[in-house]
Amino acid sequence: MKSISMVVVLFASSLFLSSLFLIMGCSNREVYDSLQGAKQNECNKIVDNNERQRCFDDAGKSYDRYRREREAEPVK
Repeated sequence: MKSISMVVVLFASSLFLSSLFLIMGCSNREVYDSLQGAKQNECNKIVDNNERQRCFDDAGKSYDRYRREREAEPVK
């Protein structure tokens, strides 16, 4: 009886961890997109046209491009 309950606990734990890893992978992109939206709102407040355009260029960067650039940076 103990071995069956142990198998159930292990299965439930692995299912929970797998779900958690899937959620974490999605949430990184969602957090990035949300922050970029907030950044675009801040860009609207910039008076200087050149500075505002640079801000929008950065705020419009896709998550995939951001990740590629971040991975290409040397480790400090």
